[in-house]
Amino acid sequence: MVLQINPVREIEDAYKRNDFFTAFALAVTYFEYEANLTFGTLIENRLPLGVLKEWGVKSKIEWLSRLDLIDPKTRNRIIRIIEVRNKLVHPIGIRENERTRDVFLRYRLHEEEKSLLLVFADCYRKLMKAHSKVVTESVK
Repeated sequence: MVLQINPVREIEDAYKRNDFFTAFALAVTYFEYEANLTFGTLIENRLPLGVLKEWGVKSKIEWLSRLDLIDPKTRNRIIRIIEVRNKLVHPIGIRENERTRDVFLRYRLHEEEKSLLLVFADCYRKLMKAHSKVVTESVK
């Protein structure tokens, strides 16, 4: 049995089902996977993998941009998708009686936020292209 993963189709299918929680969670997971592959090739054994694990996905995307592996427009789109995913996944700190407690509230997506998923395929391809570039340069 061969397990085939098709990130673009998975995101498109979740979008069509109006399953935005899954779509955003998967999108960010795939972005981080590609970023990890790229950094793994870039740093090889020069940096402990534990250090890379400590970086958040947003930091990884920022670094790919600083290294000119992705363009600013792609960086901004990916960061925006990460921000929406964070609203869906993470609790909100509510302050009451001089204390903060985490509360999970159902976040209501706006149409503009939902439409961010429509650029997933382009962003994902650009991350794959960045990884390919790093692999090609490491072979030289």
